Amino acid sequence: MDLPTPPNYIAQYPVRPKTSKVAWFILFFLVGDMVILLIILNWLVSHPQQTLTYQLPSLSPVPSATADFAKLNPPIPTVTPVPTNPHTPRPTATIQPTVTPQPTPTVEPIQLLINPDFEQSWNVGWKQATGEDLGGRNDIKILQYPAINTNALGLDHTGQTFTSIYQLVKVKNLRLKFSGQVAAYTSTNGFWADTSGLAGLGLNFYYNDGNPAQPAASLLYATGSKFEAGRAFGLYPLNVAAKRGAVAARAFDTRGQTINIANLQSEVQRYLPGLEIDRVSAVALVVFAGGSEKCKETECISRLYAGSFKLQTLIS
Repeated sequence: MDLPTPPNYIAQYPVRPKTSKVAWFILFFLVGDMVILLIILNWLVSHPQQTLTYQLPSLSPVPSATADFAKLNPPIPTVTPVPTNPHTPRPTATIQPTVTPQPTPTVEPIQLLINPDFEQSWNVGWKQATGEDLGGRNDIKILQYPAINTNALGLDHTGQTFTSIYQLVKVKNLRLKFSGQVAAYTSTNGFWADTSGLAGLGLNFYYNDGNPAQPAASLLYATGSKFEAGRAFGLYPLNVAAKRGAVAARAFDTRGQTINIANLQSEVQRYLPGLEIDRVSAVALVVFAGGSEKCKETECISRLYAGSFKLQTLIS
């Protein structure tokens, strides 16, 4: 028999659905995962430095064509100047000690004459020669004379006889220079003015240290109205003719003159062509005073003043 249908006014209670076992497992798994995640987070927070060891290595980027080009052509570095401090003092230069160069020693010309200024007696370094005694007077003195800068040798003569003072010097060649000062006075005598005093200075040149009275050639500075330039010369004028090219005579200012020969070799080559300069081994400086032929003993006055002599080697 069928049961009666309950009336519609009777309320029906809902039926509770049954829970599946799979749902419970999933719920339990999620809750477990949440617990584990909380534990891990708590450990990471409390140990931050140790987490670095568990990082995964980063992957190296694949080089690109642009990167390779940059390696082959690196950019030029920009040099930035270091700013200077305007208040920083500039470094001062260290003054190096200077080395004073030593002066080059000056080579002085060598004086070949002894007692050239007559500071001592005239017979110191000098010798006297006289001609044949034909009467007259010869005095030799050391004195002061206005035209001579040093002491002067004075020869005071009357008559015909000659006297000379000379100094002979040995030389290797004629690369020499000569200078000296000379002044003189001579008188002319006779009705026809046919006699006079003679005075002067001479440079004689010798071969093989020859006899002083016989030079190979002579360069003369002479005065006197009767001086004969063509006569031979020894230590004074001789009564024989001179060899050609062996004697050159010149006048000088009797008031006083300084004689300068800058290069004796050049002078001789020009004015004494008869002299073989390569054979010259000695030079004599001669000063003389005398008279011409026919002079009386008290006539033919001849006075010579000479000094300040230099016969020196050439430096160059």
